[in-house]
This record gives sequence, C-alpha cells and structure tokens, in this order.
Amino acid sequence: MLQTTIKTDLSSQQEGALHYKSAIQNTKFKNQELLYLVKSTYQLLMKGTNDPTVLVPILTGIQTLLDNEYKRILQLWKTIAIGLMPYFDHPKEEIRIIVTRTIQTTIGYYGTQASLQMCSRYFYSTNPAVRVGILKCFSPSLEYNMNDFPILSLLPKLAILIYDNNTSVQKEVLNSLALIYS
Repeated sequence: MLQTTIKTDLSSQQEGALHYKSAIQNTKFKNQELLYLVKSTYQLLMKGTNDPTVLVPILTGIQTLLDNEYKRILQLWKTIAIGLMPYFDHPKEEIRIIVTRTIQTTIGYYGTQASLQMCSRYFYSTNPAVRVGILKCFSPSLEYNMNDFPILSLLPKLAILIYDNNTSVQKEVLNSLALIYS
C-alpha cells in the first residue's frame, strides 16, 4: 500500500524523500492512492523544509507525477501548485528552477485560461520572488500559445504590476508586455 511506502514526515529525512521519489517513479496509482499522494505532497510542501537533500527528490517526484498522471490529477493539481509557490524564494537556485519548470509544465497541461485563474492571485503576493516567479512561468505561454491565452483578462493584472515597488517584478512585467505586443 502506498501509505506504507511513503513516509509523510520528511522534515529532516533524506531517506524518506528518496522513498517518495522512488514510489512515484515505480507505481501505477489507483484513484484513491493518487488522491492520497496529492494530499500528502501538499502537506510535505507546506512543512516548508529548506533542506535541498529533502526538497530535490520531492520536487523531482512531483515533476514525474505531473508527467505521468496529469490527465488524472488536473482537478487536484491546484493543491500542489499552491504548495509550490513559497519555493520560488528558496535560496538554492536548483530548487527555484525545478519549481519554475513544474509550474510552467502545469500551465502547459492545465491550459492557460485555467492556469491564469489558478495562479494570478500570486501576481500580488507579498513576496516579490513569488511575483517574479509567477510572471516568468507565464512567459512561455505568452510566446507560444497566444491564441489560447486570455490576453484581455491578463492585461489589467499586468498593468497594475508596472507600478510594483520591486524592480525585478517591473522588469518581468515589461518582458511579458513585450511578448504580448511583439
């Protein structure tokens, strides 16, 4: 049973994180197990561990889960995406890159309209790293999926952020606007 394979208290357990990653990569999940996995993943993320030896296997496992099971977890994915947001501000670049890639993959699978509704509230996060991270995640959609992208609903959100007090956020907004109008 999956519950015995994955240790749910990973705050300092590198071994548990590796078990988690291995279980995801080697298991075909039943629907109830998948629901359990998504919930336990959210709990792990919300514990806020900053130990890369624990975080990297968890985040890699999440990416694998998304790649393998995205059709079955689209309704649940919002939970994991919300859990990932704080890690845009992780001190280790490797973690920030994995989080950005995972959210970008989510936007690609989930559809830009649904993703915008899911993620746009983080445009106004009190943490500038989260604001920049979310904007960067939408850039590939702006560039490659312009027909699918709800430009009119995005523009008001971007316009407000032009006046953001963080120059990195302002720069990312201008990059996004340049993609829209290019």
